[in-house]
Amino acid sequence: MSDYTRSKRDAEDVPEGKSLATSALQGIAWNWVGSGVLVIAQVASTAATARLVAPREFGLYAAAQATSGVAGYFAMRAVAQDLQRRSALGPKTVGTAMTIMLTASGLLALCLWFGAPLWARAWGVPGAAWPVRVFGVVLLLQSVATVPLALIRRHLRFRIAAVIETGAIVIGLIAGVALAVQLHSALALALGQAVGVVALLIATSIAVEDGLRPAFDRADGRELFAFAGQVGGLGLLSYAANTIPSWFAARAFGASVLGLYSRANLMVGLPATYAVGSIHKIIYPLYGRVRDDPARVKVLLEEALALTTGLAWPVFAFAAGSAPITVRVLLGARWVDAAPFLALCALTVCATIPVGLLTNCAEALGWMRIIAARQIAFVAGVTGTAAVVYFGDLSMTALLVGVAVAQWLVYSLTISPFVRKTLLDWRSILRDQGAHAGAALVLYAIAVLYVAMAGEVSVPLQLTGLIVLALVLGGIFILCWSWLPVGQALYRRLTQVAPGWWGLRLFRALAFAR
Repeated sequence: MSDYTRSKRDAEDVPEGKSLATSALQGIAWNWVGSGVLVIAQVASTAATARLVAPREFGLYAAAQATSGVAGYFAMRAVAQDLQRRSALGPKTVGTAMTIMLTASGLLALCLWFGAPLWARAWGVPGAAWPVRVFGVVLLLQSVATVPLALIRRHLRFRIAAVIETGAIVIGLIAGVALAVQLHSALALALGQAVGVVALLIATSIAVEDGLRPAFDRADGRELFAFAGQVGGLGLLSYAANTIPSWFAARAFGASVLGLYSRANLMVGLPATYAVGSIHKIIYPLYGRVRDDPARVKVLLEEALALTTGLAWPVFAFAAGSAPITVRVLLGARWVDAAPFLALCALTVCATIPVGLLTNCAEALGWMRIIAARQIAFVAGVTGTAAVVYFGDLSMTALLVGVAVAQWLVYSLTISPFVRKTLLDWRSILRDQGAHAGAALVLYAIAVLYVAMAGEVSVPLQLTGLIVLALVLGGIFILCWSWLPVGQALYRRLTQVAPGWWGLRLFRALAFAR
C-alpha cells in the first residue's frame, strides 16, 4: 500500500471519539513507560559521567550541544511535523520531505564541521571545537530520522515509535558512559549521542512500511518549505531565549558555572521533556483528525493541560524543595553549588510545560502569530534580565530568577488568545490550575522542611528518607485523586476507553469520595 493510499484511508476513516481516545491513552501510556526508562537511564548516566568528567568539560559539552540546537531550526525538521498535521499526503509528499531534509541538514553539517572553531571562540571555550563537529554529524542523522518517525506516528503506531526512540536514547547514554571511562571529556558525551542517533535512523527506516525514496514535487515542496520555515524561524527565537542563560554564564562566570548550570538544567529539563513530550507526540497528529471540530479540539486541549500541570507541577515542586539532597546524591559533593540552580530551573519548567502545550496546539492549527508573540515576549524578558544582571553585577542565581519570572508572565500572555478563540476559559483555568498549584506548593514546603530536618544525617539516610517520603506522598495523591482536576480527567477517559479494567475499580475503591 502506498503512502498516498494509506493517507487517503486515514483521512476518510477517522476513528470515532472512543477509538481516538483509546489510541491517545495507549500512546501516552507507552510514551510514559519509555519516559520512565529514560529518566532512570539519564539519572544513572548523569551520576556516572559526573564522576568521570569534570565540570569544565561539561561546560564545553553544553557549548557544543548548543550548536545542534540553533542549527536544528535551519534543518527544516518541521517538514516532518507537517506530514503529521495533514489529513492526506500526495504521491510525492514524503519523498519531497526527505529531499528537503537531506539537503538542508547536509549543508548545515558541513557548515558546523568547518565553522566549529569560530563557534567555540564565540562562547569563549576553544576546547569545544571537536564536540561541535560531532554534533554536526548528529544533526544530519537526527534530521533524516525525523521523517520515518513522523510517518510511524502519523499512522498512530505509538508503541513502535516509543520503543524505537527509547531504545536509541538508552543506547546513546550507554555509549556515552563507556566512552567517558576512556576519554574523560566532552567529546565522549558527544560521540555517545552520535551512536544513539545512528541506532534511531536504522530502526525507524526499518519500521516504516514503505521505502523512503527522495523525490520532489514543486507544489509539495513550496508548502512544506513555507511551513517548516515558519516553524523554524519561531523556534529560533525560542532557542535564542533559552540559550541566553547558558551563553551569559559562559561569558560572565566561566566554564565551571556553565557546567553547574547545564547539569542542573539537564536534571530538570530532560524529565520534563520526556514526560510532556510524551503528550505532545501523541496529540500533534490527533489535531489533524479533529481540527475541523472546535468542540473536540477544546476537550483535547483542556484535558492535556489538566494532565500535564496536574502531574508535572507537584513532581517538580518536590524536586525543587529537595534539590540539595538530590544534587549531592546524584552528582557528588563538588556539585553542591548547583542546588539553587536546580530549584530555579524546576520553577521555570513548571511554566514551560503548559506554554509548550499551547504552542504545540497553535502550531498544529496554523496559528503562527500566537507563537510569534509569545516568543518575542520571552526573548525580550530574558534579554532584559541578562542586561540587568550584567550592569548590576548580580549573580547567576539572579539571572535564573528573572528567567523564571519571564516564563510565567509569558504563560499568562499565551493563554489569552486561546480564551478569545473559546478553546479555553479563565474560570476553568483558575480552578483547575489553582488546585494543581496548591498541591505543588504543599509538596515543595514538605520537601524543604525535610531537607532542613535531615541536614545532619548521612547522605544514604537522607536519600532513603526522601524516597520513603516521596512514596508516602504519592500514596496520598492517589487517595485524593478525586479532588484534583487531573484525577477527574484521567478517570473520565479511562472509564470511557476501558470501563472494565481492574485498575479503575481499585482506583475508585482507594479514593475518598468527593
